[in-house]
Amino acid sequence: ETREEVKAHRLIEPFAALKSAASQRKAEALSARLCHNGDDFIYEITLLHRDGRLVHVEMEADSGKLISRPPHEAHDAPVKN
Repeated sequence: ETREEVKAHRLIEPFAALKSAASQRKAEALSARLCHNGDDFIYEITLLHRDGRLVHVEMEADSGKLISRPPHEAHDAPVKN
């Protein structure tokens, strides 16, 4: 289903979105999920920082631009071992 949406709407491929987000945030990419945000498509991306924090970011699926969130909405959380 994701492949069909990517083709139909000329969106960035999920792997490219992961790679870009990881590079921009200097973290390891773990997962990307394509979601609808009204009429727009976004990727919800999970990254792992070297210090063990999980970081969730959103990216515009058509442009690859990371969407900034106000600090109170950030979902940074440490990974528990």
